[in-house]
Amino acid sequence: MLIGFKRAKILSYSAKSRTAKVHIHGMTDGASEGLTATFAYPVGDSDKDTEREILTGEDVYVFFENGEDSRPVIAFFSSHGEEPVVDIRRIRQENIELLAKSQVYIEAPEVRLKAKLILEGDFEHQGNQETTGKITATVDVVAANVSVKSHPHSKVRSGTDDSGPPKPAGTE
Repeated sequence: MLIGFKRAKILSYSAKSRTAKVHIHGMTDGASEGLTATFAYPVGDSDKDTEREILTGEDVYVFFENGEDSRPVIAFFSSHGEEPVVDIRRIRQENIELLAKSQVYIEAPEVRLKAKLILEGDFEHQGNQETTGKITATVDVVAANVSVKSHPHSKVRSGTDDSGPPKPAGTE
């Protein structure tokens, strides 16, 4: 019966079965392929509803279900101790969904998004905006209650004189 955790290395991963082949130091030395291991997911991360990116070659710790050496379970990654990334938490996956029942709140001095941004629904903005590039609206743009598409002008005269400034929509 095996008790405690043993160091291992992920040799391959099957997303479909949520299993990995692992080399377990001192147990599978010399074997051409490792043992098939399952994963212990954190509470709240059901493998039926979410997947974590598993990379070949990662160092992990395993324990053995019911102490049986043929039933390894990957518990967590091991610390590398050399050249770690500091002050960054990365989440890597092909697709990531944040599903909140009420609100998602992000607070930071600066938030950068590097992507084509598609917003569905109304959008409110507080503060100044600076845009580099073209802004296109398919219906209209209204600034200070003046429609770009349909607004009257004041002090209009015939000839080559300039008209007065635009007036808010709905005024004569």
